[in-house]
Amino acid sequence: MLSYGSTAGPLADPAYFPNTFAEPYWNASDNSGDASTAWTMDEGSGAIANGDVRDTPHPVMLVRGKKALGSGSTYVLSPNGREAADESPGAVVTRRRCVESMAWSGTICEGTPLTFTPEQALAYATSMSAATGKSWHVPNVKELNWVVRREASNPAIDTTEFPGIPAALQCTSTPDVRAQSRAWMVDFSIGRVVSVSRASACVLRLARWSDG
Repeated sequence: MLSYGSTAGPLADPAYFPNTFAEPYWNASDNSGDASTAWTMDEGSGAIANGDVRDTPHPVMLVRGKKALGSGSTYVLSPNGREAADESPGAVVTRRRCVESMAWSGTICEGTPLTFTPEQALAYATSMSAATGKSWHVPNVKELNWVVRREASNPAIDTTEFPGIPAALQCTSTPDVRAQSRAWMVDFSIGRVVSVSRASACVLRLARWSDG
């Protein structure tokens, strides 16, 4: 429900979520690193963080029905094991199992990852699309957040499907429209979604939609 393109006010679409407060809302994810704190989703900034103690008052937005996109995803691995297609409802996205410059050994990702600034990551994705004939792209912040598993840490991801990845900041294609010098990244040490300087280094997991 967060709209990272909004420049003012709460990030929820007011047509569907009127009168939303521009402040943190409680998230049901467990904090594996500190049981005294819990996760929040900040409707004012877009950050997803785990810093609030459990007795802090925050609003709650109740949900029901099917799991959200990416939650409990079903992955179909490519024959060579290097890609994982997410077939959860509404997703249909294929990701590389290893971040760039790490190699799939047959059982785990090995090697030293490359790091990029957001602009470098975008240019790299374009070059890889030209080299492979597949429409690889840098995932946006919501797309990358789908693979986060906040009940895990170091890294906060399903290590059965994505083994051996670094617990590091991963690049997204989403700028922070409220601060031109910053961009959104996902911290896979614990699963935070954070706005950081565009000069910051991040590792890159390329993605593509459907069979593109």
